[in-house]
Amino acid sequence: MAPQNRWFAASGSTDYIWRALTDGTVERMSGGRIPRMSPQQAAGLLGSFLIETGRKALNPLDVIEKVAGKGRGLAQYTGPRRQAYDRAAAAAKAQGKDINSPQWQLQYFAEEYTGKHDPAPGRSLIGWTRVFEQAPKKGTPQDFARYYTGSAAEGSGYFRPGTPHADRRMQAAQEVFSHYYNPKPPTALKVEDARQMNVDNRPNPVQMIQQGIKGAMDMVNPFD
Repeated sequence: MAPQNRWFAASGSTDYIWRALTDGTVERMSGGRIPRMSPQQAAGLLGSFLIETGRKALNPLDVIEKVAGKGRGLAQYTGPRRQAYDRAAAAAKAQGKDINSPQWQLQYFAEEYTGKHDPAPGRSLIGWTRVFEQAPKKGTPQDFARYYTGSAAEGSGYFRPGTPHADRRMQAAQEVFSHYYNPKPPTALKVEDARQMNVDNRPNPVQMIQQGIKGAMDMVNPFD
């Protein structure tokens, strides 16, 4: 029996977000600002979403931080970012949209990064960091969990939390990666199959003699 995940539980929401990050959907949503992610990059970001929201299945998604009540939504937007999120969520609800859906949440995530919800020109909420454009090309899911998380103290990353909980994020990233991108090793060849292949491919003695005779005759009279 496979070990139970501590931080991750696959769901329709996690399925959609994984596909959108890796198949170019978010890249299109952001007009190319957020490049299509490798499986390792997507696992690092999705794992951080799990820890940010405290929802193993990312359902619901319009969640408010339990303790301080400051963060809200998929990326737990705070401060000016929370104000912009609140306005967008209120407008979406007034239009009858489901702000708990992964589609709406990821659309907002892309729009916020591209500056659509900036309070004024020149006052970028998060796109100024260029954290997605400048992401390393190679690394493990854990590497990208650390990279996207960053910290408020260091002024780095996308999430920039006061307390990063890096160990949780790295484990969540690995759980996501193992679920969605865990190539199966090539099937070992069974001994019996190998024996059968040897029998099936064993040269036929009669054919060998016939081929030898024909080859000798061709050498004697190559123009015949």
